Amino acid sequence: MNNQPTRITGIGRQIVWSAIGLLGGLTLAVGWNPLPLSPRTQMVTAPYRLSKIPCGTALRMAMVHDVLHERYLRHGTAWYTQRNIDARKIIADNAPQAR
Repeated sequence: MNNQPTRITGIGRQIVWSAIGLLGGLTLAVGWNPLPLSPRTQMVTAPYRLSKIPCGTALRMAMVHDVLHERYLRHGTAWYTQRNIDARKIIADNAPQAR
Protein backbone atom coordinates (compact mmCIF):
# COMPACT_ATOMS: atom_id res chain seq x y z
CA MET A 1 0.00 0.00 0.00
CA ASN A 2 1.09 3.51 -0.76
CA ASN A 3 1.24 6.09 2.10
CA GLN A 4 1.34 9.13 -0.16
CA PRO A 5 -1.67 11.48 -0.09
CA THR A 6 -3.99 11.27 -3.07
CA ARG A 7 -3.48 14.08 -5.56
CA ILE A 8 -5.92 14.98 -8.26
CA THR A 9 -4.20 15.99 -11.47
CA GLY A 10 -5.16 16.93 -14.98
CA ILE A 11 -8.75 17.58 -16.00
CA GLY A 12 -10.09 16.19 -12.71
CA ARG A 13 -8.34 18.99 -10.79
CA GLN A 14 -9.91 21.63 -13.03
CA ILE A 15 -13.36 20.11 -12.55
CA VAL A 16 -12.97 20.09 -8.75
CA TRP A 17 -11.82 23.73 -8.63
CA SER A 18 -14.59 24.74 -11.03
CA ALA A 19 -17.19 23.09 -8.79
CA ILE A 20 -15.76 24.85 -5.72
CA GLY A 21 -15.84 28.20 -7.54
CA LEU A 22 -19.39 27.58 -8.76
CA LEU A 23 -20.63 26.75 -5.25
CA GLY A 24 -18.84 29.79 -3.79
CA GLY A 25 -20.26 32.07 -6.48
CA LEU A 26 -23.79 30.78 -5.99
CA THR A 27 -23.49 31.21 -2.24
CA LEU A 28 -22.43 34.83 -2.65
CA ALA A 29 -25.03 35.56 -5.33
CA VAL A 30 -27.92 34.21 -3.27
CA GLY A 31 -26.87 35.59 0.10
CA TRP A 32 -25.20 38.88 -0.82
CA ASN A 33 -26.22 40.88 -3.89
CA PRO A 34 -24.77 44.43 -4.00
CA LEU A 35 -26.48 45.32 -7.28
CA PRO A 36 -30.10 46.52 -7.21
CA LEU A 37 -31.35 44.04 -9.80
CA SER A 38 -34.75 43.55 -8.20
CA PRO A 39 -37.81 45.78 -8.71
CA ARG A 40 -36.52 48.03 -5.91
CA THR A 41 -35.19 50.34 -8.60
CA GLN A 42 -37.23 53.42 -9.41
CA MET A 43 -37.54 55.44 -12.59
CA VAL A 44 -36.79 59.13 -12.03
CA THR A 45 -37.42 61.93 -14.50
CA ALA A 46 -34.33 63.65 -15.83
CA PRO A 47 -33.70 66.98 -14.09
CA TYR A 48 -33.93 69.00 -17.29
CA ARG A 49 -37.45 67.60 -17.88
CA LEU A 50 -38.87 69.02 -14.61
CA SER A 51 -40.21 72.52 -14.35
CA LYS A 52 -38.95 74.77 -11.55
CA ILE A 53 -42.49 75.77 -10.58
CA PRO A 54 -45.65 73.62 -10.58
CA CYS A 55 -47.57 73.72 -13.86
CA GLY A 56 -44.66 75.56 -15.49
CA THR A 57 -42.77 74.80 -18.66
CA ALA A 58 -39.71 72.64 -18.29
CA LEU A 59 -36.45 73.60 -19.94
CA ARG A 60 -35.97 71.28 -22.87
CA MET A 61 -32.76 70.46 -24.67
CA ALA A 62 -34.29 71.80 -27.87
CA MET A 63 -34.76 75.18 -26.19
CA VAL A 64 -31.13 75.28 -25.09
CA HIS A 65 -30.06 74.29 -28.60
CA ASP A 66 -32.14 77.08 -30.15
CA VAL A 67 -30.72 79.69 -27.79
CA LEU A 68 -27.14 78.58 -28.42
CA HIS A 69 -27.67 78.80 -32.18
CA GLU A 70 -29.68 82.05 -31.89
CA ARG A 71 -32.82 80.59 -33.44
CA TYR A 72 -35.18 82.19 -30.92
CA LEU A 73 -37.79 84.74 -31.91
CA ARG A 74 -37.11 88.40 -31.28
CA HIS A 75 -39.63 91.17 -30.84
CA GLY A 76 -39.82 94.00 -33.30
CA THR A 77 -39.01 97.63 -32.50
CA ALA A 78 -42.71 98.45 -31.92
CA TRP A 79 -42.86 95.98 -29.03
CA TYR A 80 -39.78 97.46 -27.35
CA THR A 81 -41.12 101.01 -27.81
CA GLN A 82 -44.44 100.12 -26.24
CA ARG A 83 -42.68 98.26 -23.42
CA ASN A 84 -40.62 101.36 -22.61
CA ILE A 85 -43.74 103.59 -22.66
CA ASP A 86 -45.55 101.21 -20.27
CA ALA A 87 -42.53 101.01 -17.96
CA ARG A 88 -42.20 104.82 -17.81
CA LYS A 89 -45.92 105.11 -17.02
CA ILE A 90 -45.60 102.59 -14.14
CA ILE A 91 -42.52 104.38 -12.79
CA ALA A 92 -44.28 107.77 -12.98
CA ASP A 93 -47.37 106.39 -11.14
CA ASN A 94 -45.24 104.94 -8.32
CA ALA A 95 -42.88 107.90 -7.97
CA PRO A 96 -43.11 109.77 -4.65
CA GLN A 97 -45.03 113.02 -4.88
CA ALA A 98 -43.07 116.23 -4.20
CA ARG A 99 -44.68 118.40 -1.48
